[in-house]
Amino acid sequence: MHDAGRSARDAFLALSSDFDLDEPVTDQTELVASGRLDSLALFRLALWAEEQTGHQLDPTAFEPAIEWATVGRFLAFVETVRRAGAPRRPRELDARARFGGRECLFTEYDPGMKRSVAAFQRTLWSQDEAVNQRYLEWKYEINPFAVDSRIYLAYCGEELVAMRGFYGSLWESGQPPLRVPILVADDLLIHEAFRSTGLFNYLMQYALDDLARKGHVHILNLGANQLNVAGSLSTGWRIACSLRPLSRASLARKLHKIVRQSVARLPVFWRWSDSRRLYAASEREPFAYLDKHPRLRLSTQGLRVETARDAPIDDIVRLVDALPYDGRIRHVRSAEYLRWRFANPLADYRFVAARDRDGRLCGYAALRANPARGHVTVTIADLEVTNDQAIDALLEHVLGHGRVAEVLVWGESLSRASEATFRRHGFSDVARRASGGAGDKILVKFAPGDAESTMLGKRLIDQSAWDMRMLYSMRG
Repeated sequence: MHDAGRSARDAFLALSSDFDLDEPVTDQTELVASGRLDSLALFRLALWAEEQTGHQLDPTAFEPAIEWATVGRFLAFVETVRRAGAPRRPRELDARARFGGRECLFTEYDPGMKRSVAAFQRTLWSQDEAVNQRYLEWKYEINPFAVDSRIYLAYCGEELVAMRGFYGSLWESGQPPLRVPILVADDLLIHEAFRSTGLFNYLMQYALDDLARKGHVHILNLGANQLNVAGSLSTGWRIACSLRPLSRASLARKLHKIVRQSVARLPVFWRWSDSRRLYAASEREPFAYLDKHPRLRLSTQGLRVETARDAPIDDIVRLVDALPYDGRIRHVRSAEYLRWRFANPLADYRFVAARDRDGRLCGYAALRANPARGHVTVTIADLEVTNDQAIDALLEHVLGHGRVAEVLVWGESLSRASEATFRRHGFSDVARRASGGAGDKILVKFAPGDAESTMLGKRLIDQSAWDMRMLYSMRG
């Protein structure tokens, strides 16, 4: 590398100490895919690249997850831009483009494509195409806010090779609350043969350009993981909120996980390391104990706690409406929305309710397991309580009486007092590099020319502006 290249390398090595990279830093040190860099570090890395090259980068013209995968690739990218100028995409994206030597057609979904989409999504949704079709209809057709939902597809000949969905949602903010519909980006899948060809960026920009022409000012991405965040920040998305996942695993869960990891290292036997027999009963059937004993009277709090398969919708709506609202941005939780939301074909729900002596609801938790992925981890999709005693009663019921193996909750959805109660019951921060870990963030994309970055008077990239629940995303 010539002097300018060496000087860029020296500058990067000096900067790398701020990124908390493992030492020593070499060309093979991973950047984006490793999860070592938090979102701020990735943003600073992009600024540093522009400073070194003297060019403003067009993030839709390259794939950071590939070209910034390691220190060596990143520095090679910087050198290429320095010599040839920043890569730029065409102003107008054509509906036909070539990737991996093959021509792809980009188009919007119509109901005649339902079967091909259901089959394509077997690796993301469920192995059962009939279930996938019900999920597609549930999310994009009978969704009460589905009027503007869109799905963008890429075909190579007759074969579907990529999909990106945007489903409708309705948010509110302020006092009294005002409401605004927003599309949520979800359901991304790229055929493995096209994952390093630039097709992802092209499909995403094709979709965003079309949505901007249709008048969509903001797009949300709810619960992006660390790798998604890395790629999205480089293409103009902004972080709205960090979700701080907390989890609590039972002793049985921890011991069986150690056994599976040990078996995975054994010759021959590694083939059975993911056998269901190596999972605890509470991992395979996380709601078994709750279903067996659905009611429990807790004399310490004087509350009756009960578990049900069906949500007490009317009671939940009354509880939500009766609690003070501070005006932060939140999804509308109407009876219509909740009935639709809890009908998710890919989810298995239980509803734990705490009631006072008069039978009034004073707290509830919506628990979700995912049958398509073997259950195991249960998420707290939604939680509302009128007092700290109700949180204690709910957690005692779920963790003690229910013996749930592992529970995950977004710390950002809890008040300080509630979070302290969760931590007292054994919850702790999820490691940043873990699956579903602290990389989970809410991202927002602004339409070109939208300098205000606000919605209903709230700055969308202000953490304090959001009242975020896992229920609002498809994680809950």
